[in-house]
Amino acid sequence: MGRIRTVKPELFKSFKLYRAEESSGLPLRTAYPALFTVADREGRFRWQPQELKLECLPYDPVNFADVLDALEAGDYVRRYEVDGKVYGYIPSWHDHQRPNVREAKSVCPPPPKENVAKPAQSLLIPADTRQPNLTDRNVPAGERTCMHVHIRGEGKGREGKGKEERVPRAEIQLSAEFVWSGITDDQKNRWRESHPAVDVDLELRRMADWIQANPSKRKKNWPKFIVSWLGRSQDSGGSTRAGRLPSNPIPPKAAIRPQRCSLCRLPLTGGFVKSPDGPICFNCQVLPRRSTQTQEASCQSALC
Repeated sequence: MGRIRTVKPELFKSFKLYRAEESSGLPLRTAYPALFTVADREGRFRWQPQELKLECLPYDPVNFADVLDALEAGDYVRRYEVDGKVYGYIPSWHDHQRPNVREAKSVCPPPPKENVAKPAQSLLIPADTRQPNLTDRNVPAGERTCMHVHIRGEGKGREGKGKEERVPRAEIQLSAEFVWSGITDDQKNRWRESHPAVDVDLELRRMADWIQANPSKRKKNWPKFIVSWLGRSQDSGGSTRAGRLPSNPIPPKAAIRPQRCSLCRLPLTGGFVKSPDGPICFNCQVLPRRSTQTQEASCQSALC
């Protein structure tokens, strides 16, 4: 199974690897980095040309045994035998690869000591510019998480830039005596500007009292808790102290007064009709009609 490995840009500039590929007529510049993904965390692999071809060059019509022989001739890989089984390893593996610490341990036995010669100078980076990774100086080679060797003067992600020193910032905490610490005056001023209807000092005491009454709900992110509390207090109309509104209260909504009849001025409790002078209740609407009908009846009786 293939693994994620590091391939440096200098690999494609290796003139020695190019000459080896040109003289052999085999795709060595493709097969060599492909072996990185097949080798385990120690740079070892089973010397099985047919299986390796399926992993490295599945579609190329070449004999992978010849590819391995050409790489071995250039000292890119080395072959060794343990208990009748043939293995291979990459001599410069630990100079360029930093496998993840969670990767499984190697199941291939180490090569005999007489076969492990001192690796030649790297073909990818000149020896005078190759520097160890300072962050992994005290970490064993097999347990480093960084998968490449840094060059002095280069950084990961941002070239030529080092880590900026960060000024330590006091964390907001609520002590066992329920007293706030780490809150600066600048933070309080920002909270007052963001929540003009809230008395910040009063709300902080209310927060401490609430936590004291509910110890199981003690928070871990105190800044988030404080801002959420102040936001809810702002939305609900602001803080009150001894029945008084704060200095910048939110104006209350206009009180909704019950509608009254424009004639009798009694509250409208039932149906009403609209008129140019205002609403008229049901009683005032019926009484005038009855009096008009009575007058008309009296007039007709007098004429008759």
